[in-house]
Amino acid sequence: MNEGLNLNLVLSGATLVSVVGIAVKIWLSSRSQKVGPQPFEVRQIEEFITKRDLDHICMLRHTDIDKSLSRLERRIEELELSRQSADKRHEDRAALIHERVDRLTRVTYAIAGKLGINTED
Repeated sequence: MNEGLNLNLVLSGATLVSVVGIAVKIWLSSRSQKVGPQPFEVRQIEEFITKRDLDHICMLRHTDIDKSLSRLERRIEELELSRQSADKRHEDRAALIHERVDRLTRVTYAIAGKLGINTED
């Protein structure tokens, strides 16, 4: 019997806490919240950074961009050379294959001629 009473007290306490929490949230949301004007201050840029500093930052950025462009141009040149080298290898291989095919064709026609087969088609 004691366990049932303890369980009932726990459930009743949890319910009471939940109801009070909801009531507090409703009460807080019904209160008007007013946001007033925020202070706004205008200052001259020179108080934060000078023109000399801006020129220096600009120069550094231009230097970074120039370096990046130089790296990209070098990489493009490397890729172009690599492509040209691959093209040359492929052309050489194709030429060898064509030579072999031509040689095989000549031998085939020679054999066909010896056997009296007409190859005029």
